[in-house]
Amino acid sequence: MARSSGVTGWSSMRKEQLIKALMKVLKKREANLSKAAQKSASPAKDVRPKKTPTTSQKLPTRAKSTGKTPPNLEVERSAIAAKLEREAVERERLKNLALTASLAKDEKKVEKDRLILIVRDSFWLQAYWEVTPATISRAKTSLEKNWRGAKPVLRLFEIIEENDSQVEKLVREIPIHSGVDTWYIDTLNPPKTYRAAIGYVTEAGRFFSLCRSNRVSTPSTSVKAPSSHWADIAADCENYFAMSGGYDPLAETNDLREIFEEKLKRPMIAMGPNHAALLDQNLDFPFEVDAQMVIYGVASPGASVTLAGEPVKVDADGNFSIRLDFPDKRQVLPVVACSRDGSQQRTTVLAIERNTKVMEAINIDSDDL
Repeated sequence: MARSSGVTGWSSMRKEQLIKALMKVLKKREANLSKAAQKSASPAKDVRPKKTPTTSQKLPTRAKSTGKTPPNLEVERSAIAAKLEREAVERERLKNLALTASLAKDEKKVEKDRLILIVRDSFWLQAYWEVTPATISRAKTSLEKNWRGAKPVLRLFEIIEENDSQVEKLVREIPIHSGVDTWYIDTLNPPKTYRAAIGYVTEAGRFFSLCRSNRVSTPSTSVKAPSSHWADIAADCENYFAMSGGYDPLAETNDLREIFEEKLKRPMIAMGPNHAALLDQNLDFPFEVDAQMVIYGVASPGASVTLAGEPVKVDADGNFSIRLDFPDKRQVLPVVACSRDGSQQRTTVLAIERNTKVMEAINIDSDDL
């Protein structure tokens, strides 16, 4: 529109400047058309010699302009106004962090604001958040005139020990938008400790925080962590839970546990093997042992498989595998496979028992070494 209207320097203009320039051109065009309309409405000039009018004669009067905007200009102005309104609505939608794709699928409504950091490996963190519409309304009211230019961001802070105290240093500010509730953040030089905050930053640089995350520490590169989203986490959830501070007795909230249990549809069990090595709890001699079991098999491609009545994911080639807790008790687990057309069914029953005994600790005198 600016190019066709002859606006000079339009490519380097900001949106507000471009709109003003377009409106200026339209007003100028409207004024020219109005003048042309006035001229066409004026009587033709008399080419005969002019006579000095007497007092009884009246001078011809010019036709008054109707003051109406030409139809083509009215349509153009309406199109610009409609476009600006659509852009304003889209900006508001992208700023509303309470709008996420998962809200359309989840049965429950978001009841509180929370931001969770999950350690994926030495170089990657996963941020997950939930924000209520009421919080967005409060942010809009608090920022007032600054809300128009405010942008939603995810801030990452590195926690540094300085003079026997902890200082949070801003290391990343990541622009985000509505429609998502998960963001992956890359980090450098592990091991390091981080915390995140989600909110809005104004054009003047003021940050309005909606909520802050749990504190997490990335493991050194010598500690290998499995790899992508909640489906991948489910395969080794205790490991991810431990690295993200889930077993930390000094944890500030239970949000991390609640999110894991809601997304994975299962309770988080006690600390598992190798989890103590991922935590810094200043224990004299940490030692934890646990066990899990993996049930796997193969069925005809296209068959459905259940374990104790619960469906199991079957690959295209018929292979299936599931990792389960292994509590101290006897379990009877029926595994049932049904053909694609339902005409055949096979059942295998697993009877499994675990009996764990923790021996009394022994303190060895240094003189005996």
